Amino acid sequence: MRLTQALPGMIARGRGAIINVTSLMAFDDRPGWTPYLAAKAFVTRFTENLAVEPGGSGVTLQVLCPGPERGTQFCDRAGFDSTVFPAEVTMDPDDVVEAPLAARNPFAFLPAIAPHLAAVEAGVRIDLERIRAAYDLLTARADRVVVEGAGGVWVPLDATRDMLDIAGALSLPVLLVVAIRLGCLNHALLSAHAIHARGLVLAGWVANLVDPDMTRIDANVRALDARLPALRVATLAWGRMDAPQWGPGAVALGLE
Repeated sequence: MRLTQALPGMIARGRGAIINVTSLMAFDDRPGWTPYLAAKAFVTRFTENLAVEPGGSGVTLQVLCPGPERGTQFCDRAGFDSTVFPAEVTMDPDDVVEAPLAARNPFAFLPAIAPHLAAVEAGVRIDLERIRAAYDLLTARADRVVVEGAGGVWVPLDATRDMLDIAGALSLPVLLVVAIRLGCLNHALLSAHAIHARGLVLAGWVANLVDPDMTRIDANVRALDARLPALRVATLAWGRMDAPQWGPGAVALGLE
């Protein structure tokens, strides 16, 4: 928060950037971690809201939320059990710092709306070549790169292109994350159909249990197991995103 005291001077100059670092745990809940999680959640939301303040001044504010990192002794000093984090979800601190923010998020818009609407409001064209260049830069620095979509497979990027065009431009298979709630069967099966119709590969799917009060969760997951043309890679339980329950499709992706 002290860093943000420089904001008025940056606005006066018409340029500047502030990056606050929090944690992926800002979006989690876990017994025994309450003060830490609450502090990270506060800084995350503080930065997101403060980002609105500069308006069109040329000053940007962003928040970086890395996952658990290797070799920092953080858990030992804080008295936390580091074994709760599987090795495959930990990060190297150098990778967090060295990968340019512009490569990790080549297009970022403030409103939480569909990307084609946000791009029009910002006067920006979502350029697939720019996304490709960012992807190439990251693949040269990392063993694995996950490209996260936004909103769904058919969410528009502009008047003619949608999210699946990114997968096509990068020649990547698609991992479908299904929010298990009312309507998930229709959503998942239509998404799988769209992926196949575009000539892309559905590498697997993830059951994300976003509604702990939903009835017949297991029955819905079994229905998707039977109908989707790809194996379930993992199930993410409510509030336990750090502890995936690996499914039969995990081995093929080298995740188990």
